[in-house]
Amino acid sequence: MTNKTLYLVCYDIVQDSRRNRVSKLLEAYGCRVQKSVFEILAAKSQYDKLKQKLEKMLNLDEDQLRFYIIPEHSRSKTLILGIQPDFYVDDTAFII
Repeated sequence: MTNKTLYLVCYDIVQDSRRNRVSKLLEAYGCRVQKSVFEILAAKSQYDKLKQKLEKMLNLDEDQLRFYIIPEHSRSKTLILGIQPDFYVDDTAFII
């Protein structure tokens, strides 16, 4: 059992420059799986730091960002249809 959690992060950000900053930050923490969707494997401290940085970047009156927790037992049950990114998520992939 690992002390890291897999998060599915998706966003809808109005302003291009703000959206670009957010996506660049998320790319530093995980893998982009769609244009505005990322998979991030993070320990609690990494998650807290990321959330804090994102809260400063967002305009909470215009933007929306969601973190969905993907339980470890559900990871192998994920169905992906169509093209897939050239990566997989494992417990050693992301060290920040």
